[in-house]
Amino acid sequence: MQLRWPEVVGARPTLFLAAVFLLVNATRAAYLFSWAKSSGTYAFLSYLIEALAVARWIAQDRRRQGHQPVQDEGFFVYVTSWPLALAYYLLMSRGLRGGLALLSLALFFALTCVLGAVIPFAVWYLSR
Repeated sequence: MQLRWPEVVGARPTLFLAAVFLLVNATRAAYLFSWAKSSGTYAFLSYLIEALAVARWIAQDRRRQGHQPVQDEGFFVYVTSWPLALAYYLLMSRGLRGGLALLSLALFFALTCVLGAVIPFAVWYLSR
């Protein structure tokens, strides 16, 4: 029996990953700007959501490249911390090109952190 990811967001896993990163980073920035301490439940759920989005992206990418699916990808991503799992996957599946993909993904994640900080700040600034 093969595990299949639900197709709830269509065929654009990179766009879905971008939306998840932006949403999670925006909520982190909202907590930061409101000087409120986030709960342990929020920290766990935000990490879990990011890990599942990365696992889904890896599964979609493996399918697109014609590799056999692995049943424990989600567990691997969750246990090893998704940044390490993603770096490992990109370097093992693409070699040196994976390093460039990893660098572009790190820059993309940094961009979503900046946008995630700008959006709540703009809302706070405009509501004064």
